[in-house]
Amino acid sequence: MGSLGGAVGALLAGIPAVVAARGNVPLVWAERGAFLFYAACAVVAAAVYARLSPALEVHPARRGHVPLAESRRIVLRLAALFSVDSFGGGFVVQSLLVLWLHRRFQLDQRTTAAVFFVAGTLAALSQVLSPRVAARIGLIRTMVYTHLPANLFLVLFNLIPAFPMDGGRVLRALLATRMDYPRATRTAAGIGQALALVFGLLGLFFDPFLLFIALFVWIGAAQEASAVQVKDVFAGIPIRAAMQTDFRTLTTSDTLGDAVKVILDGSQHDFPVVWGDRVMGILTRSKLISGLASTGPEQRVAEAMERNFETAEPNEMLETVLRRLSVAACRTMPVLQDGRLIGLVTMENLGEYMMIQNALHKRTTRLPEASLSKDAGR
Repeated sequence: MGSLGGAVGALLAGIPAVVAARGNVPLVWAERGAFLFYAACAVVAAAVYARLSPALEVHPARRGHVPLAESRRIVLRLAALFSVDSFGGGFVVQSLLVLWLHRRFQLDQRTTAAVFFVAGTLAALSQVLSPRVAARIGLIRTMVYTHLPANLFLVLFNLIPAFPMDGGRVLRALLATRMDYPRATRTAAGIGQALALVFGLLGLFFDPFLLFIALFVWIGAAQEASAVQVKDVFAGIPIRAAMQTDFRTLTTSDTLGDAVKVILDGSQHDFPVVWGDRVMGILTRSKLISGLASTGPEQRVAEAMERNFETAEPNEMLETVLRRLSVAACRTMPVLQDGRLIGLVTMENLGEYMMIQNALHKRTTRLPEASLSKDAGR
């Protein structure tokens, strides 16, 4: 029950990502809410433990010869309490691990939580089956025969030539001796995704757990290739090369109705709110919609705007700005020079810039190949 409770708790670690996706709120806010919920769970657990009575302890003279004869209710209550404790452990410990994997390797929180849930469920089932196995082959053999294959599987699984395992990085290092680093990463990611397809097909016919491994390997390979591609495109480029310079602003005295007219006249969604030359906030589309629904078009943009936002300087590197923007509460970043607004940066325009640079890179790589083919034809 304890392991099963921990598995369910780990599955719920993906709740912040679901709330952020469906509630149209920043992921960092959802994660902060999860931490507040963890604190509340700790308070509830402390209150439960404080109410336990010393009468739960059974005196040795009162023990009967029949197992759980007199203490059956006590054991069941303790088992239920330990289940709640493991459930909270799945929330806190494994949720922190899910969050770290997301921050460090950009793994999807829902997928990682699902993997931990399956692993915890299998651990719970193994505790049910282990007494029957031990009754047949003995306790020592049960421990050795079950641990050795698991450890060997972990070693071999880590050597699979696919991201995010170490085998994928070894394969990329070998390929990088014959090609450039981004191309080596894309090739290694392609090999990893091919292995994921093999795992998926085997899982359909033999072991369903291979389907989860296939999903894990596929997502890890795609995210590694994407991260290296972004780093290769953005490396050494200042933000002034990708920022928006043709944009509209709102003043603190404008209303939400004025913002609606500006949105309908163009394609801009988020607007800097200025007071003179100073940027006071950002009126995002979500803030505009919520303000219209709650107050109406007469509300001032200064009352509905997002005040918690990041700023950038024009000479700041794109890679650094992208890292800051991806974790910021507001996904629109004003670019300031000497305190004056000269541009905007959003996740959308950075994505467009990356697509344009990739297209130009593909064209420049095709030109040498075409010239070589012409020379060979002569």
